[in-house]
Order: sequence, then C-alpha cells, then structure tokens
Amino acid sequence: MKMSEGNVFPDDGRTHAGRSRESCGGVGRNIANALISLGLNATRLISVVGNDQPGKAIIKSLGDGAQTVEQLSNMNTARCTVIINYKGECQFSIGEMEVFASISPDVVKKYQSCVENSSFIVLDGNLPLNTIRYVLDLAACSKIPGR
Repeated sequence: MKMSEGNVFPDDGRTHAGRSRESCGGVGRNIANALISLGLNATRLISVVGNDQPGKAIIKSLGDGAQTVEQLSNMNTARCTVIINYKGECQFSIGEMEVFASISPDVVKKYQSCVENSSFIVLDGNLPLNTIRYVLDLAACSKIPGR
C-alpha cells in the first residue's frame, strides 16, 4: 500500500466503504437559488442541462428562475463528484463539465433582454471564453452594473 502524507486512500484499486449523496449545485445555480430564496424573484440563470434526471432536478429547484435554462437531449448535465476524506476535507474531485461548452453567445442572445435589463450579472468560469467576452461586452453596453 503506497500512501502519501495525509492520504488515507491507498492507490491499489480496492473498493472502500462509504456513503454518497446527490444535490443540485454548480456555483451559478447556487447563487441563483440563493437570490431567489432572498426574494429576488426576477433572477434568471442562463445555462444548459441535459434532458436527464439531474437536469430536471436543477430546473425544478429554480422555479421561474430556470425559464432561461435549456435542456439538451444530446448531453448529460454537468456533474462534480467529490471524494471527502475521513477529516471531511476534499481529497479530490472529478468534474464532468462538457455541457458548458454549449453555452455559446447564440444561447445568450436568445435571452439578451434578460441580460440587458439586469441589475448585475454573475458569470461562471466554466463558460467558453467567447461567451464570457460576449456577456461582458453586453454588460458594458447596457451599463451593468452602475445604472
């Protein structure tokens, strides 16, 4: 058994007892959910999910805030699996984020009026660079924030 300093997971391929749970997440979704919970009901998340159970759960969790979330039948919803050690600290994680590459400037353009009428915009770092640039340009033209 080869173990590094502080590592309690041997790298010999064996199975370890544990528990798992699923929850809706993603930084953008979590921020949108928190704003909605605080009563900011005009909050909208522009994103994509798969047409799968996790995607349906995300849409349900946001209520009206998910009006701008698109379901893609050819992709899986993003997923992050986090392995927590016995101290409750993240040992490592596995990110399946390919679906975010589908959030193109064209997707944002569909909801451009939502962006232009926003008080502020939150961008996730998993977006393609051209999409980030497009949203930042749109925000600058719309003077967001700072009206």
